[in-house]
Amino acid sequence: MKRSMIMKLMTCSMALVMAFGSVAGCAAKKKDPSDIEVRVKEKSNDEVKETEPVIVIETDSTTATETEPSVTTVSDENVINIYASTQEVVDMCDYYLSTHPDIGYTFDYTLTESYVYDDVLSSALSSNTFDNYPDIYMVDISHSMKYIDGSLSQYAASYSDLFGHDIHKELEEAEIAPYTYELATRDSDGEIVGLTYQSTAGVMIYSSSIALEVFGTDDPEEISELVGGGSGSWDKYWECAEQVSDKGYAMVSSPFDIYKPMYSNAEGWCVDGKPAVSEERLGYLDIAKMIKDNDYSNLTTQWTEAWYADMDGQGERKVFSFFGPAWLINYTLSVNANNSKGDWKVTDSPEDFIWGATWLMASQRGLQGSEEKKQVIADLINWATLDTSEEGYQYLRAIGAFGVQDAVPSSVVLRNVSACPEVLGYQDMFPYIADANDNAYGMIVTSYTDECESILIYDAMQYAEGKMTRDDVIEDLESNIPYFNE
Repeated sequence: MKRSMIMKLMTCSMALVMAFGSVAGCAAKKKDPSDIEVRVKEKSNDEVKETEPVIVIETDSTTATETEPSVTTVSDENVINIYASTQEVVDMCDYYLSTHPDIGYTFDYTLTESYVYDDVLSSALSSNTFDNYPDIYMVDISHSMKYIDGSLSQYAASYSDLFGHDIHKELEEAEIAPYTYELATRDSDGEIVGLTYQSTAGVMIYSSSIALEVFGTDDPEEISELVGGGSGSWDKYWECAEQVSDKGYAMVSSPFDIYKPMYSNAEGWCVDGKPAVSEERLGYLDIAKMIKDNDYSNLTTQWTEAWYADMDGQGERKVFSFFGPAWLINYTLSVNANNSKGDWKVTDSPEDFIWGATWLMASQRGLQGSEEKKQVIADLINWATLDTSEEGYQYLRAIGAFGVQDAVPSSVVLRNVSACPEVLGYQDMFPYIADANDNAYGMIVTSYTDECESILIYDAMQYAEGKMTRDDVIEDLESNIPYFNE
């Protein structure tokens, strides 16, 4: 039986392209799962041995109906409606359906551009008349709070209801990154209402050639010690910045590069339960000024050609460090580092941080149907977020089954799979991401986090150049963000 696919807006937004990019050759026509050649890496203490080459499952939404899974005959009621703003969710669910052909359900997708997705999902959840009411829906960190703990949180089913029991044992056994479920815990009842299939915990990415010249070593453990990796303090990092600068290099490409790692753990845009601009956040103004005054950066802006040029070692000055999760390495650094490919390595950031996040949530209404439907929804979400077996989505994602080797929230998986991209000189990045998974903290997201950060980051450069005062920045935030006037 054919799957019905509702495609409301098929174009990916520019913001999504910048954040997650695209790699030529990663998306091709879908293969029948029986034709997939499975090949897995083995780790030793000294090297990565490839006993058989790496798995690749190729997908393309435009040909999604060419290879239809064999499913049992279903009625209109035997449909699970899935809302998403990224193609990878569709590909993930398609793969699940192709490997579970006898579940008796088909999937309908509402796939919309990211910049309108929030409006589409909000309307669907709050409507009692939608024919394709969301059963499963993805939520991005940018708008997460209203779905997890705000005005639309009542529509989310708890995971304990979904699975029929408390899931903390499964979280512990899979060593799921704590930030992923802490952020998705509803304060009103303490229930987890979302889990994720991706890790967005970040690491420090550094130039091995600059490290050798300046510090006499490019060993990741030694560099971690030099910059204060995992210490929660940036003192050693700034000491290293002075040495790097003395040799004629930039410590970072953009003053903005330091914001996420320094302030992921900072007090949120809420003080004592009330909307506020915290002094801790305003501390970034002085950091930006210090970076400019000491000439520690090339003064680029993220997601611009100058920033990309610095990744390639072709900017104003060569850059020592960037910060980001695996997606930045896979989809941005790897794409832009042509001349510098192989010169980069990863190690611990002075402070563990996250950059982005996506959750899978189930609606309460979706669980009010048949027990069979509830079980299918639970099995799909379990497969995507908790299953650490070689058949589970996290393992498949980590070994590169869907194009590149992406990081996942399960440290059990990350510590049993190696990811050694060429851009990192074939260094295994997963051990450092696993450590970041374990320690990253992210209980700082509000409904207006993105808007607040955009204004603060821009104003920080105006402040650094003497064009704005501290009070000007506060006034700019409070006058432009409705959050502070509620």
